[in-house]
Order: sequence, then C-alpha cells, then structure tokens
Amino acid sequence: MSNHGCFPDSITYGALISGLCKESKLDDARNLYDAMMDKGMSPCEVTRLTLAYEYCKKDDSCTGMAVLDRLEKKLWIRTVNTLVRKLCSEEKFEMAALFFHNLLDKDPVVNRVTLLGFMNKCYESNRYGLVSELSERICEGNGKHNALN
Repeated sequence: MSNHGCFPDSITYGALISGLCKESKLDDARNLYDAMMDKGMSPCEVTRLTLAYEYCKKDDSCTGMAVLDRLEKKLWIRTVNTLVRKLCSEEKFEMAALFFHNLLDKDPVVNRVTLLGFMNKCYESNRYGLVSELSERICEGNGKHNALN
C-alpha cells in the first residue's frame, strides 16, 4: 500500500486485524496491532476487544491481557468491562473473574452493569465461589474508596 502512496489508518489496521483473527492468525494480528500502536494510532474498541477475546478463546488470558496493557487507562477500563461481560456470556467465568480482579486493581470504581452481569451469570451456573471471592474483594476495597458506578 505504502508503495503507491496509500498509508493505512486505524480503520484499515482494524479490518486487517479482524481478518487475521478470523483466520486464527493471532500472532500476526498481534504484530499488526503492535505496529499500529507504535505508529501512535489508537485501535477502536471493536479491534481491541476482538484481539483480546480471540486470545481468551484460546485460553491464553495472559496474552489477552497483554494486548490491552498499552492502552490509556480510560480505554483499558472500558474494554475490560466489555470483555468481562462477553466472557460471562460465553460462560468463561474463571477468565472473566481474572479480568475483573485486574480491573479492580486498576480502577476502584466498579461498573454496576459488569458486576451484575457477572454475578447473575455465576449464580445461574452455580458458581457461587467466584461471586463470593469478588464480593469480598469489593468489600475490602470499600475502605479504600471502592464504589459502584
């Protein structure tokens, strides 16, 4: 593209990353994502979520989390909230809990929609321990300014 004077923007990168994810070429998608970030372009929420979620589908939550680490805090929080809800809808509760705990590490304000969605899905699947663990963590944090948003 650049040989012809056409330079990719974040939309072009997003489309390419999405296609690579659909073909299960996650390492190539990650390299392209990193290249986009290195050029100072901010990926849209769909691109961020798609790449992180595809790693989670492969049970690689560490890489899924690493994909999001370079984002500014506000974008990271919004993306992780959405990812937790998506993981719950796919019944990947342990992974959702892991991301939720990381979310609490970065942001003491708990998103009500994410929390209620997580709790409801866990209750429906008899995963009371995950809810109890998260509730304890939130209650502990209440003394440290944890609050519901």
